[in-house]
Amino acid sequence: MVAAKSCVIPIWFHEYKSTQAATQVPPSNESTGQVSQQCPTNVTKSVSVQVNAMTNLSCFTHSIKDLIMTTWEILLRDKTPCIIAYREDKNETKETNCSGEGITWESRPEWNHTLRIGPVTIDNDGSYKCVFVTTAGNFQTVYHLSVLVPPAVTLSEEGDGTVVCKAVAGKPAAQIFWVPKGDCFTVNETHHNRTVTVKSTCTWKGFNESSATCFISHVTGSRNMSIEHQPHSSRELGVSLILGTMEFSILGGVLSFGECLKEDQWWQVTIH
Repeated sequence: MVAAKSCVIPIWFHEYKSTQAATQVPPSNESTGQVSQQCPTNVTKSVSVQVNAMTNLSCFTHSIKDLIMTTWEILLRDKTPCIIAYREDKNETKETNCSGEGITWESRPEWNHTLRIGPVTIDNDGSYKCVFVTTAGNFQTVYHLSVLVPPAVTLSEEGDGTVVCKAVAGKPAAQIFWVPKGDCFTVNETHHNRTVTVKSTCTWKGFNESSATCFISHVTGSRNMSIEHQPHSSRELGVSLILGTMEFSILGGVLSFGECLKEDQWWQVTIH
């Protein structure tokens, strides 16, 4: 028989908890063995979901006999734990401190005990723990939910031949590199909501290529922005912005940084 493990019980279950020991009569050996083989007592999973999407967190995928109750404990940053509990004998579901979280039962809890979250916001980042209490013991599933935020990308000219490529408010931080190589530096700024703005600045000197491209790599997709220029005699520079999405492409880190134009070239930035 699987030994019982501790779990979070809301206040409104106290009366029931006091009588639980008397009602926890183990099933037959065959039934207990079946539950033990199907259900690891502790399961931990990491889940990533893009902001504004919908997601379901399943508490348990196998049918459970002799269910006593189910609880979801939701731990979000800087918030009081939210507890959603279902009591089998009364077919009753109650919530504590869960208002405004965008979290509901996906269907009747006695069917699959799945949480439906969405549209997902960055505030849904956190830990979600489900505990099944049965006569055979307690079974726990923990999800560590990470919300992904695609960055906004910009390309601008700052004067004196300096170009800035930004990936604004992404989560996790984006990665920026330039082709061809050049004299650039990158700074990361972390915001209060844990998004990160990545800024790559290039001062172009001795640039002999016809264009330079800023590549932005992020787990939600990759983009690139290209700068095309004409020789110094024309004193004109065209900038084209190419936004191509490569789904869930990770380019593997900052490979190289910027390239440069001749110091005395003039900049005229146009975004197409």
